[in-house]
Amino acid sequence: NAHIPLGKTLSSFSDDNYTIFCGDAGSIAYYSRWNLLDGLNDKFIAQNGVKTNYLKEKHPELVILISYNQSIDWTNPPIAEEKYVLENNYTQLIPIKFDDNYYLIPFLKPNIKDYNLIKISIENVAKESSQISV
Repeated sequence: NAHIPLGKTLSSFSDDNYTIFCGDAGSIAYYSRWNLLDGLNDKFIAQNGVKTNYLKEKHPELVILISYNQSIDWTNPPIAEEKYVLENNYTQLIPIKFDDNYYLIPFLKPNIKDYNLIKISIENVAKESSQISV
């Protein structure tokens, strides 16, 4: 499970009041203790779906998109989350493998206090997840 190692890694930065947006947060949110934006825990998203303007208002430091392969298909019209990371110059990090057909694609907000440490931590989880066969 990629969610638990990622959540535990992010917990090192829980004192900084960071926010994560993820459509499948589960144990990431629990273990990381970061603020969470998703359709289960955020009333606005639950009632209205994900809106680019709402993400701009909440400005999450980390956005995790879900993909069935190791990349995002940028040829399709972007959904709100994709549009948000593109418009705000987030850095796409190494995909985190959950299983052969399910990947977490992390995007990190540039210029945050712990940018380099968070980036390295997430990429280490990604490297470890690619070596585990599910």
